[in-house]
Amino acid sequence: MPKSAPSTPTKRRAARESSESPKKARKSPKNAPVVVDESTWRASSIREGTTINKTAVKDEYRIADPAKLGLKPCWEGLIEKVLYGQLTNVPMTLYDEREVELAAWRKHGGPDGFQAYLKKLHETQKKNRPNARFLAPSSYYNNLHPGGYVGIVSFPATSSSSDRFANTPELRRLRTRMIDKARGDEWLWKECNDLYSLSDSVAGKNAHERCILTAVELLPAYPPRTPPPAVLSPEFQALKALMEEAPTRGDMNMLGNVIPPKNTHNIRGDEIPWPEDYREYWSTGYLTRIYQALINIIGAHGVGDEGWKAARWMVYDEYRKWDGIHLSLTEAEDNAYGWLQSRLPPGENPQLEFSVFIANNHPPPIWAQYNALLPTSA
Repeated sequence: MPKSAPSTPTKRRAARESSESPKKARKSPKNAPVVVDESTWRASSIREGTTINKTAVKDEYRIADPAKLGLKPCWEGLIEKVLYGQLTNVPMTLYDEREVELAAWRKHGGPDGFQAYLKKLHETQKKNRPNARFLAPSSYYNNLHPGGYVGIVSFPATSSSSDRFANTPELRRLRTRMIDKARGDEWLWKECNDLYSLSDSVAGKNAHERCILTAVELLPAYPPRTPPPAVLSPEFQALKALMEEAPTRGDMNMLGNVIPPKNTHNIRGDEIPWPEDYREYWSTGYLTRIYQALINIIGAHGVGDEGWKAARWMVYDEYRKWDGIHLSLTEAEDNAYGWLQSRLPPGENPQLEFSVFIANNHPPPIWAQYNALLPTSA
């Protein structure tokens, strides 16, 4: 067709519509996820080594499929449980609760986002089912609320003015004293406020203050907390591997599910005939291996900050999960303190429990060799 030929009506209409009609806006792609700097998030308040079963992961953290969030079990097996009046072996899958919490934080944009999510769920449940128990991680509970109500609490910064535990003038004063007792470190204050340390019988007005006052007055003075070297030598790596073999006691979570003990091959026990009882301790063989590992560290790195002073805290932190600080209104003790002690005089044993019977309550023979290598002051 010649260039001067007129366009057909169909072509003219198409050209007009093309020039007059606004173009449809393209759909913008979905917004990319916001990159969050996890280094700004608060530290977890969950005790290291705490485990949680798959049911609780779903019910408390609202994570139906842990594998989709990259979570891997830390233990799988069978446990004995009474079902319909019969003892039955049932499967159980356990996860590291700190890892579960981190996955929930990442899913909801951080600690504040996860807490806001729980709060919204809680408010909705109160409207729809006001008498139902709200399931959430225990670290988000305030069990001291009057009337038994369990509410979600916030986790402010750790300065004394906003510390959630230092919520009275007396507790703020005691917090300062306790940090002094721990050579300027907050670890002891946090540990003494841990629900695992406080006695179940603690109740009544100012009970918390009285427990913390007892701790300040009766717990020993602690040496400076010394972290392990940034790069672990073979001797430190050997000690770290030993700590991964540390026994743990069985436990029960808030849903009543049994959490089995770990590394039971490193446990020994004493049977008490009357009244009938059974007490468990780290085995003599396992303790011997630990003391030998500490001796090796002293031989390679000495007793200073790069050697024994750092290594002892590795053992202490693991042992206090087994038997550590216990508080009540009138008593305070740290059954793990023996790992921090410096050289002891002849005839004196470390402040650790090795047996329920006085005649057997002493460390393994290798301890004397270890003790002789220690400095005379912490």
